[in-house]
Amino acid sequence: MSNHIKAKFLGFGYGVISQEKFSQMIPDLSESLRNRLPVHTRQPVQAVKVSLANENLNAHPETLGEELYMVDAKGLWGVRIGNRGIAITVAKYLEFEAVMHYLEDILRTLADELRISHFSQVSLRNINLFKEVPGHPNKFADINEGVHWGRQEIAALSSGFPCTGAATKHVYQSANELIQLQLSSAVVMPSQSYIPQDEWGIWKLHGKIPALEETQLMIDISSVAFQSATDKLNGLSEYSWEMVSKEFNKLHDLVHKVYADITKD
Repeated sequence: MSNHIKAKFLGFGYGVISQEKFSQMIPDLSESLRNRLPVHTRQPVQAVKVSLANENLNAHPETLGEELYMVDAKGLWGVRIGNRGIAITVAKYLEFEAVMHYLEDILRTLADELRISHFSQVSLRNINLFKEVPGHPNKFADINEGVHWGRQEIAALSSGFPCTGAATKHVYQSANELIQLQLSSAVVMPSQSYIPQDEWGIWKLHGKIPALEETQLMIDISSVAFQSATDKLNGLSEYSWEMVSKEFNKLHDLVHKVYADITKD
């Protein structure tokens, strides 16, 4: 099977730390990882606050706290640490096992300092790019023939994953509501980037935000395993690496099946 992964993202959510406490922890966290991730910066977490005054709707930016961004010297690994969780970005394709080993090492280093006792969710996201077939606009190599790439029928999700969405974005949720998968597709033109805009901050620290030199099809497969269906933000399970890796393996198997259903062998 051809591999088209150009960027990989892993997320791990834990019990919420107050923003004030987390800001105090940032110097110690950066020191703990400095040998592996020497490039680092503190970044504000921004949101948009909407208010209604005199029948006018007003929106203005609001700073919610800080996050710690860290990148290795080669620009391959990026780690973003916040008061709710850790995210890892990989700037090229690596085997899933290698990425999991890296996450395990990061968590082993930080678990005591962050006092991780429970976790709320894990997430896995792959950005895949498919080249345009020469002389055939909007036809892309290695995509299953005769099947529109924005479709909603995916064999791997045909049982137990009801779907909602539009032509190029579909959301699938398991019957027990513990797993959610989002499948998005778009044609990315030359000089455009395939990196999600909400990742640009950490990607700038990698070195640059990559842009394409030729038209390609992007298929973004994003999945989340929640620990509670009724309270997805605060539902928690007791933390252990065995439990965390089990949840990631579950997502990896699902994402791999979806990818296999989309592409040619």
